[in-house]
Parts: sequence; structure tokens; C-alpha cells
Amino acid sequence: MKREIVYFDVKGMHCPDCKTKIEKAVSAIPGVKEVSVNLTAENGQVAYESHLTGVPEIIRVIQGTGFDAAEQSGKSV
Repeated sequence: MKREIVYFDVKGMHCPDCKTKIEKAVSAIPGVKEVSVNLTAENGQVAYESHLTGVPEIIRVIQGTGFDAAEQSGKSV
């Protein structure tokens, strides 16, 4: 079980409810262990088990909540 962290930019958030909406949706993905979204900096990070989910699914879920999201290049653990 390999645990990875992805850093992403997210655009379109306007209030704390936006942040909460994203965190709740991403937390529901099987394999996601932690999610943290920073409203002010318009970014976040997700710790996940790579055998259960991956970056494309995480980005898809964020976009499904109505926000633009993209993996930050050069930031991975």
C-alpha cells in the first residue's frame, strides 16, 4: 500500500463553503486518507493510497463540484 500526496491548484472558490464542499467530495473517494484545501491560496493537497485511486480521479471529483483543478507540476512526494 503506497501512500502518495498530490498538490493541486483550484480556482473558483469564493467562500469557506466552497472549501468544505471540495474537502467533503474528495474525502469520499475510496483510498483518500487526508485532504486539505486552502481557500486564500487557491490550492490544496490530498494524501491517498495509489492502489485505490489516483490524480485523475481526484481532479475529476474536484471539477465535478464545480471548480477548476489542476495538479501542480513539480510538487510530488
